[in-house]
Amino acid sequence: MSSEKLLEIMLTEKHITIREATSKEDLLIAKHSYQMWLDIGVDESNLLLDWQNVTVKFIEEARRDLFYKIRNETQHCHERTK
Repeated sequence: MSSEKLLEIMLTEKHITIREATSKEDLLIAKHSYQMWLDIGVDESNLLLDWQNVTVKFIEEARRDLFYKIRNETQHCHERTK
């Protein structure tokens, strides 16, 4: 299933599922990030021409070096009891 189709399904259902994104979705996430800047009123001329590559690079580095990801609640509870 394509990430666009998955997003369409998620937007039409009445519940929200939060999950860790995969590297296959990095480009889609970058596009959404770009659109969010436009949606809040940032003029396109103020965004880097290379926004897509910069954003994907950030996502890759965050995933690899900064450990940006949703923590499993069971894992989180287990860690607190150690």
